[in-house]
Amino acid sequence: MAVTTFVLCNTHPESHAHLFFECLFSRAIWTQLMNICGSPWNGLCWNAFIDWASTHWRGNSPAIVANKLCLGVAVYHIWRERNCRIFEGTQKTSLVVARSIIDTIRCRLSSFNLKNHPIIALN
Repeated sequence: MAVTTFVLCNTHPESHAHLFFECLFSRAIWTQLMNICGSPWNGLCWNAFIDWASTHWRGNSPAIVANKLCLGVAVYHIWRERNCRIFEGTQKTSLVVARSIIDTIRCRLSSFNLKNHPIIALN
């Protein structure tokens, strides 16, 4: 099945840049996550954000590990939502996906003993 219009917004052709950052659905998720993590958002495009993260998220401090985890989990959940819409015909709101991302990150971070990270402290 060839998908030409992006299933999360039905307005633009599908691309990695649109999927992860340009789509309003994805932007809503990133805005919420970056506000919680304390990372700058400023509506960066995919390539600019990856360049920024690769420069600023070096090392293994608890905050850096948490931010890298946030990026990986968010990309996974956005991709998963895309696939659920295409292959299963189900859909969730950006708030539900963001909450699922936060819950996944919180669960993983709890095993790192990072109780002071904003996502762990979030209720």
